[in-house]
Amino acid sequence: MNNPSSPPVKFTRIECVKEAWELIKMSIGYVGGVDRRALIGAVSMYVLIGAMVCGIFRCYLKKIDGGPVKFDELFEGFKYFGPACL
Repeated sequence: MNNPSSPPVKFTRIECVKEAWELIKMSIGYVGGVDRRALIGAVSMYVLIGAMVCGIFRCYLKKIDGGPVKFDELFEGFKYFGPACL
């Protein structure tokens, strides 16, 4: 546990950055690849979410109007992909 008689540990931000760099510099290719894949996934989700929301709201409006809703209609929002991205 914590020993109240031990002095607090002092460190600087630059020491933390240097230590982190030492830990990842040997596997920078792997870490960079993971980062790129995460970035591509995030960007693609950001782009596709507009069209998906359009499809969801089309289904809501159709149900409000009393019509039957099918799962395939969720993807009809991609007909409005351009305007949905803006």
